[in-house]
Amino acid sequence: MKKPQLSKVQSMLLVGGFADSAFLQQELKTEFARSLRILVPHYKTIAVVQGAVIFGKKPTKISERVVSTTFGSDRSIDFIEGVHPEEKKLITNGIEKCGQVFKCFVRENS
Repeated sequence: MKKPQLSKVQSMLLVGGFADSAFLQQELKTEFARSLRILVPHYKTIAVVQGAVIFGKKPTKISERVVSTTFGSDRSIDFIEGVHPEEKKLITNGIEKCGQVFKCFVRENS
């Protein structure tokens, strides 16, 4: 929480599909448990729908949405000779793949 505009944030509410990820929940708790309350509602996906309805009725209720960290995961893609490093080459089911390629889901400050 290095950004001045986030200095007053006290809680983080995890909702939506990513909130179902036990891995993501644990990583966020590990990173922010000392400075924030991490809240995970029982009905994570429905919370998104309810928020959309509230926002539709009163857009001023939600003043700003800022993601402070880029989220993503490693994946494998087709290996391209001369483009990808040889040390990342994998062979999966007879197909050459490049492993450990970062796939961004949400970019910082978006």
